Amino acid sequence: MTEALPSIPQPGTRESETLEIKSARILDDEDGLTDLLQGIVGMLNAQGGEIWVGCKDEQDAVLEYEPMSREKLANWVTRLQDKLVKRVEPPPAETEVRLTLVPQGDGFLL
Repeated sequence: MTEALPSIPQPGTRESETLEIKSARILDDEDGLTDLLQGIVGMLNAQGGEIWVGCKDEQDAVLEYEPMSREKLANWVTRLQDKLVKRVEPPPAETEVRLTLVPQGDGFLL
């Protein structure tokens, strides 16, 4: 059975305790990866939620989408999964963190 894709936050949607918005630029360096890991751990330690990568924000609200190529995201998802296992104690179960490529325009959001 195929899981339904999550709903993409619409422009104007504001960040909250259960929603973080990250620009595609977060994937460009190790500092971005560290920032994203901190967000994931925060969600794991709280009530859960969603982190969307590929949403340009302004004043903590979705401004527009920044779709990324499948190739860029596939490489990055592998690195993120590796870091989650190596840096987070205890490592999250597969059911606790779901990394999903969601089609948007000519690319994908994560």
